[in-house]
Amino acid sequence: FPKFPRKEHLLRFSKKGMYKHIFSQGLDEEKENRIQYANIKQISSATNAAVSKAITASMFADFWVKVETKPKEESITFIVDEAPNVVTTNFKSLTYQTTQTRKENGSLILVSQKTEQLVVGGTTTLLSNAGTNIFLGPDDKLEEFKAALQLDSNNIDEIRRLQMKPGEY
Repeated sequence: FPKFPRKEHLLRFSKKGMYKHIFSQGLDEEKENRIQYANIKQISSATNAAVSKAITASMFADFWVKVETKPKEESITFIVDEAPNVVTTNFKSLTYQTTQTRKENGSLILVSQKTEQLVVGGTTTLLSNAGTNIFLGPDDKLEEFKAALQLDSNNIDEIRRLQMKPGEY
């Protein structure tokens, strides 16, 4: 692996890592290219915005080709860490892919620190198309957070009660 941030986290999913079976579904663990990595933050901060947009768009296109050409019984997952760096420039593509990928036994996981970073022009499509939302706490703009995710005060209270247990989760 080249040098990149969070390398130790990604290696947990490699063929020798503790989570090696998560994406394999019993398939050949020696299969090459099970995990591919691109530093989205670095790509999106390139000086030439047109080049940056083209690179990220081609990555999403490549993922879609893999979704469409894989055997139906195989699953495929594309994890976009630092998703806010590409959400606004690739919103139409991401909206389409979040809708269609699940139909093809695939997953597109968008990771963001705040929900509001996945809302573009007031459109919450990326949030509503998600099969699962994982929260570490509510956003600072509580009313917008509740509205975007269609949550009530009881849901907010439940999210606020979540805590970490060191060494467990």
